Amino acid sequence: MPAREVGVNGKTYAEAFAKFENEVLDVLDMRRSSEKFKSEVLARTVLWHPGGFFGVRYTSGDAAKRLPGVKVKRDHVHTRRKLVQRILAGHDLQEVFEQAGTMCYVTDEEHRRLSKFDKTHGGWDRYAAAGVVWCGLQRVSLPAPYERPAHQRPSLSPPPTRPASRERPSATDEGFP
Repeated sequence: MPAREVGVNGKTYAEAFAKFENEVLDVLDMRRSSEKFKSEVLARTVLWHPGGFFGVRYTSGDAAKRLPGVKVKRDHVHTRRKLVQRILAGHDLQEVFEQAGTMCYVTDEEHRRLSKFDKTHGGWDRYAAAGVVWCGLQRVSLPAPYERPAHQRPSLSPPPTRPASRERPSATDEGFP
C-alpha cells in the first residue's frame, strides 16, 4: 500500500512534522522558563498535534465491540510523560513525532488498568502488562522518513536558537491605513 500522502487533518507528513518540530524548538528556546514548565507545555499542547495527522489507528478488543453504556477514550500508546523526557534528552524528533501519533481506543476500565503501568512500562509493553488486547483499525504505511537538508536540521545538543525577534509591520508601514 502506498504511503499516506495526506493525514486525517489534511496536512502532508512534511507539513505536520515541520509544524511539530518548530513548536518543540519554540518551547525549548523559552529562556526564562523552568524545565518543569517546558515539560508541561510540551505535554499539554505540542504532543497532541501528531494525533491530528495520524488519527487513531488502533483499538482494544473491548472498545471495538462498542457496547452500550461503555465509554471509550483515546489513549497515547507512548505516554506523553515519556515522550517529553525523550524530547528533553535530545532524541530524534521524527521518532518522537511518530510515537506521539500512535493512539488506541480503549474503554474507561482498560484506561484505568493501563494507567497503573505508566511509570514502569512503555509503548505496547504497557498494554501487555495491563492485559489489554489491541488490533489495528486499518493498514497504514508511513511515508519514507522526512529528510531536511543538513544545513536546515536543528541540533538539540546545545539549546536551539531562534532569531532574536520576528519583526511585525507597524501601523505606519506601507500597506496599512
